Amino acid sequence: DRASAEGGFRVRKTLLPAWLECPQMESSESPPMANPALSAKEAAGREASKFVENGQVVGLGTGTTIESFLVAIAERIEKEDLDIRGVPTSKATAERAEELGIPLSSLDQDPVLDLAVDGADEVDGAFRLIKGGGGALLREKIVANSAQKVIIVIGEGKRVETLGLTFMLPVEVIPFGNQ
Repeated sequence: DRASAEGGFRVRKTLLPAWLECPQMESSESPPMANPALSAKEAAGREASKFVENGQVVGLGTGTTIESFLVAIAERIEKEDLDIRGVPTSKATAERAEELGIPLSSLDQDPVLDLAVDGADEVDGAFRLIKGGGGALLREKIVANSAQKVIIVIGEGKRVETLGLTFMLPVEVIPFGNQ
């Protein structure tokens, strides 16, 4: 785990970039995985689901990478009788989790989370992130700050040398305190 304090938030990060574990390959090759039908993004989401333990309250991130994580968690609930509660970072994640049968909670009900799992838009070599391109930046930060451990799932193409060159920096404007 790497710990950092930026912007007033203390976030513990465990990165699971499945594609980094793959050996060097030609650009036309697919990453080797147990199931060749899975994309690197799907494999990373499934790998992150292995960190979820019975009885935990889990922050559920927002974005395309998290879709595979949600599906894997729903499968574990079905097959392993996994007992968890999820705190979603967006309405879209809440709706998808409900569709998949993942029990939901809130920070009002569970102010301390065991784990939060989310994606990132970009990550550099020092594990600094650009997040929030999916429009849930503030909620993602609040959920991450409430978690004992945060796993950031990244797929191919998210690792960059310099942040901000391939993805615009998200800025969230909220009406709270406007007057």
